[in-house]
This record gives sequence, C-alpha cells and structure tokens, in this order.
Amino acid sequence: MSHGSQASHHAAYRNVRAAGDASGHSVGVLVDLQGPKIRLGRFAETFVVPEVAHTDDMVRQVDAALQDIGRCDKGDLVVLVAGRPPGTPGRTNALRVHRIGDAIET
Repeated sequence: MSHGSQASHHAAYRNVRAAGDASGHSVGVLVDLQGPKIRLGRFAETFVVPEVAHTDDMVRQVDAALQDIGRCDKGDLVVLVAGRPPGTPGRTNALRVHRIGDAIET
C-alpha cells in the first residue's frame, strides 16, 4: 500500500476478485504494507527495531525482544515479515517462520 493510489489498489483488488469468480477458484489477496517495521503477533503487531545490515540480525533482535517482554516463550513459532534487504523501501518482503530461542548464529 506504500506505492500507488487508493484507486489503483481498489482496481487491482476488483480485478483479482473478478478473475477468481470467473475461474471458480478462491483467490487470496496479499497486501504489502509500508516498512521499515516488523509486523508480528497473533494479529500482526508492529515492532520497530534498530536498523540492521542483514535479515538474520533482525531475527536475532526480534527473538530477544519477544522473550524480554514476555510475549513469547522459547520454542514458540512466530512468522516474521520484513523488507529485504533491510533498509531498502519498496523491495521484496522476506517471510520467515522462526522458532523462538533458535537465534541464528553469527
């Protein structure tokens, strides 16, 4: 939703829905939200972390932060979505399923 107008997004949504209806298939619509925020939680929660050079650094920060604030316990699974490469708006999103406590080694 960071790029384009509300009208263009609405038109794209209508086109996807029409194509799904015409084909007889259910079609999901995935929306790319603005960054550089990390959205996570049972119902997407945003965490802003210090700028990092690599997505693995961001995962380590989020892993530690979620345990520190008591939001997750070691062994919980979370889905992380962030811009990739970090700090580059409008680029491809990274989606990672991560087990809390399994921080990536440096």
